[in-house]
Amino acid sequence: MQSQLVGRIGVITVPVRATNGSQGAGADRLGEVELVINGVHETYLCTAATDIDADRDVLVIGDEGARRLVVEPWTALPGRR
Repeated sequence: MQSQLVGRIGVITVPVRATNGSQGAGADRLGEVELVINGVHETYLCTAATDIDADRDVLVIGDEGARRLVVEPWTALPGRR
């Protein structure tokens, strides 16, 4: 079953730093993403394949459980956020 969070757009509140292959698995620095779910602002830990700075829009592409998501940068359509 796919998570209900996958496909949502959020905003990075704490920058994400991607894994550097020389540091080994699990070396990525977790960031935080804020999503609006049923009108409530929720924050989740997140990882990404690339570095993502704060205040960037992201797309949730995976849910690893325990409030940890996988995100990627997202460019909103003109006139939308």
